[in-house]
Amino acid sequence: MPSQYNGWIPSAWTAGHHVLFIAGLGDSDNLWRIALSPRSFEIKGPAERLTTGSEQVGHPSIAGGRVAFASLQETSGIWSLPVAANEGKTTGAPQRLTSGASRDIRPSVSANGETVVFLSNRSGNSDLWRKDLKTGAETALTATPENEGYPIVSPNGLKVVFTKSGAGPQRPPLLTLGIRGGVPEKVCDDCVKPESWSSDGHRILFERRYAGDQGETLGLLDLSTGQKVKLLRSSRDLNSARFSPDGQWITFQERASPLTRRLWIARLHGMTEIPQSEWIGVTDGSTLDRVPNWSPDGALLYFTSTRDGFHCVWAQRLEPATKRPAGDPFAVQHFHQARLGIRVQDTGMLGLSVARDKIVLALGETTGNVWLMEGR
Repeated sequence: MPSQYNGWIPSAWTAGHHVLFIAGLGDSDNLWRIALSPRSFEIKGPAERLTTGSEQVGHPSIAGGRVAFASLQETSGIWSLPVAANEGKTTGAPQRLTSGASRDIRPSVSANGETVVFLSNRSGNSDLWRKDLKTGAETALTATPENEGYPIVSPNGLKVVFTKSGAGPQRPPLLTLGIRGGVPEKVCDDCVKPESWSSDGHRILFERRYAGDQGETLGLLDLSTGQKVKLLRSSRDLNSARFSPDGQWITFQERASPLTRRLWIARLHGMTEIPQSEWIGVTDGSTLDRVPNWSPDGALLYFTSTRDGFHCVWAQRLEPATKRPAGDPFAVQHFHQARLGIRVQDTGMLGLSVARDKIVLALGETTGNVWLMEGR
């Protein structure tokens, strides 16, 4: 098969000795056919493109000389799930916060649920955007040729910490910016990925790989002094760390295997490393459990999981004093339909974020139609 086709998938064999296949060429996946010799099954001539356009074509089927196929469009947007956050109960259906064809990902919501910061490519590259949930207004916080990434809004909703690619010769620095824009301030040269901002506004959890480490490590930055320490280490990647609302604990995920993650909780001891012997297991690492985040009262841990065969939002009750699991995890919101679901594969871009009355996250929405064409 010629090398210019990306990820070609053979789908059907026509009576006229053609193989139908889906292949990417440029930014779209289209339906193609290629002729085969009926005797040697060798390819005869170049492939012929049967569909055009930016939609994603899939699931072709041939019968009676005609081909049926799906023409699909998938967008990634920011959604809000209304919840009684301290109870783990939904209070309404998911609500769309952003719309359009742009890729909107990695949302972070303020503690009062009034401000959401997210990444969007609507201006051509990855910029920071803010949405005021009281007025509905959306505002670009950055408009630069570099790609901004990993935004975390401060709990009081007044600042955002983020990183920017191409801003340094080695690792990207951490920058902070007022929620209404302005000039960014550099707060760390090599902290790489911000993960969480403490409720008192003085500390930031970050993720990076140190020389000699086997996996991604979690660190702690004191904004008042500039001191930073390696907080957690493992032979496996650690990420998605979140401060508890009282700032005394953190939760995080560990890469248990290529297809599974394990969730943990640990008590903070100031600016000192937390030994693995003190980690508290929340899940057992047998399923893909990701992006843990606390309820406002610290008695629930929300996360996404594939434990029922779909990618859904779950929660785990915790003992108030010890933060050990209390009972079994329970489903908060299922996403079992084909149209709307958790489809962001990069954990860092999903951005499950919890406020007092809502969970904000990036969801993928798929729409499309079924078409018929002559099989030729």
